[in-house]
Amino acid sequence: MSKIAFTGPTKPPPAMLDAAHKYVSKLPHGTVVISGGALGIDTAVAEAAVNCGLNLELVVPFDKLWNDDILEWAEEYETIKVPGEYRERNIRMVNRCDFLVAFLLKGPNEFYRSGEWMTVNIAKKRNVEVEYVRGDW
Repeated sequence: MSKIAFTGPTKPPPAMLDAAHKYVSKLPHGTVVISGGALGIDTAVAEAAVNCGLNLELVVPFDKLWNDDILEWAEEYETIKVPGEYRERNIRMVNRCDFLVAFLLKGPNEFYRSGEWMTVNIAKKRNVEVEYVRGDW
């Protein structure tokens, strides 16, 4: 059983949300999807995991706002509430996963300051494999 963490923007274009749903729908049964519980890609992959019958782990900081709808799903799934800032949440996500999937607004060689890049850099430092998903958004 593999554990795959996802990262991406909180305000993705609709085509990116569709791509996230499609990506998760192709994962094999038994895969654990790890989401940070924020709006955007985090919510899209969590929703897709639930709809596909995959296991969902949420890693959410309890002193920050996140998508309240996702908490209803989390009651049925494992939720790890993380104290502190989003960096600590992202570290915990990477530490729990076998693989990271990063949905990017720009190409993997076009850095921009964001939570998804923070998570990618954490994964690289920990030698966690990263797949970059970049479409024609």
